Parts: sequence; C-alpha cells; structure tokens
Amino acid sequence: MSDSLIQPTFEWPMVSALFITYKRFHHLENAVLAFREHTDYPNLEIVIADDGSPPEVQDKIRQLPADVFALLPKNRGLGANNNNGLRQCSGKYILMIQDDWICQGPPHYLRDAVAVMENHPRVGIINFASTLHPPDLNQPLNGSIEPCYVTPKPLEGRELEQF
Repeated sequence: MSDSLIQPTFEWPMVSALFITYKRFHHLENAVLAFREHTDYPNLEIVIADDGSPPEVQDKIRQLPADVFALLPKNRGLGANNNNGLRQCSGKYILMIQDDWICQGPPHYLRDAVAVMENHPRVGIINFASTLHPPDLNQPLNGSIEPCYVTPKPLEGRELEQF
C-alpha cells in the first residue's frame, strides 16, 4: 500500500520498537532484520534490551542496526529486562517484541495501529489478530487501511482483569 492511502491529520509520533532478549542472538538478529524489512513506519526508534547475556553475545548485539542498547551486566529476570528497556524508550508508543518474533507485514501495519490510536485516544492497546477476543463488527475504528474494530468485552467466564 502506498503512503497516499493514509492521509493523517497529525505528524507521525515516535514509536519505540523494544526488542527483549537473553542469550539468543541468532533469534534477535532475525527479528530485528525482519522488522526493519517489513515495517515502513516513518518515525521509529529501535531499542534492544538484553538481560545479562555473556559479553561476547552483547558485543554482537551492539553490531545490530538499533538506536539504543539497554544491556544489563547480569541476569535479573524478564521483568527487570522489560523495565530496563522501557526506561530507555523515548517514543509516544511502545511496541514490545520478543526476540523470536518474525515480522511479516504488511508493511503498513504499524502506521495503521498508530493512526487508530491517534484518532481514538481512548484506545490503549492494539491487538493485531486474535480469535480469542472477537471484535464487535458494529464498532469500527477509523484510521487503518485494514479493518479495525473495538473488542468490547472479555471472553465469557473470564475476569475483567484478564481482559
């Protein structure tokens, strides 16, 4: 899809793409490269947070095409790694990515998500696809090339806190 299909009434805000990793350089490298290849968002910051991988792994991580490296000197667990990475993000929005996720596009997916969030300030999270939480097709959200809808309620039998 071309840029001409989305005519935002705003400037594209910074999105921080936060990659979370630990001792899995090969997965991380594939994830970062696929993300860069299949994402056409115009205002990105790539942050890599590593949870204390050995020095030789962190040396390789520093060679990846990223803007910020949040590399912990020792393993402190997933929560500490997430928090360390989040502190380094400067974007209005944060896309958290595990090191084994391979982006396949379409290239405009992130522009769609940001456009929906900019057009609907009450939207706090975007889920790109889910059969667990069916959308309400009577509540479309504008701003996206792809169809986007409100998911109004949790699954039957679930607590609201799990939604």
